[in-house]
Amino acid sequence: MRGRATGFTLIELLVGMSIMSIMSVMMYGGLQNVLDVGEYTEHKSADMRALQSALIFVQNDLEQAIDRPIRDRLGDEQAALVARPKQRVELSLTVLNRGLEATDYRRSRLQRIDYRFEGGALYRDSWNVLDRAHESAPQSRQLMSEIEALSWRYYGRKWETFWPLNSIRNEGLPVAIELTFTLKGYGQIRRLFLLPGKVA
Repeated sequence: MRGRATGFTLIELLVGMSIMSIMSVMMYGGLQNVLDVGEYTEHKSADMRALQSALIFVQNDLEQAIDRPIRDRLGDEQAALVARPKQRVELSLTVLNRGLEATDYRRSRLQRIDYRFEGGALYRDSWNVLDRAHESAPQSRQLMSEIEALSWRYYGRKWETFWPLNSIRNEGLPVAIELTFTLKGYGQIRRLFLLPGKVA
């Protein structure tokens, strides 16, 4: 009497292969989800780092603001801080760059900083020459992008949307500046910055 043959039948093999296929698809889907979440998290982390860097630039500039008017390319005096909404340059101010060594006589520690909002991006232009000549050119840096809306407010005796209030004379610096912007994917963000007192 011959022994019974051992092994898998065709149906058993097909069922096993089907189960393995289903498990492979499930494992691939789970792995893909993990990769997608990782990529999304990294993208959001990069966005937050860029946002924090931009706000640090703004904070440092405003904390180092100084009451020092300048002369523009035409020789006209400009206030220490000039803010005009909806203009090409929305905010322009003089800052004392404490990051430069006081013994470095090759360049001034005073800088003029312009903030402009163009094409959904916030740019920072820095001028190492306060009283500009026609050939003066700034160093430009894009701080943030994908901005849907942006506005500044200035506090003297009350909140204002422009500065100085009197265009004929320099009023010095406001007490505080509020920056509000709507960032794509994050909604509205508002930051308040206190400015230093007047410099004698």
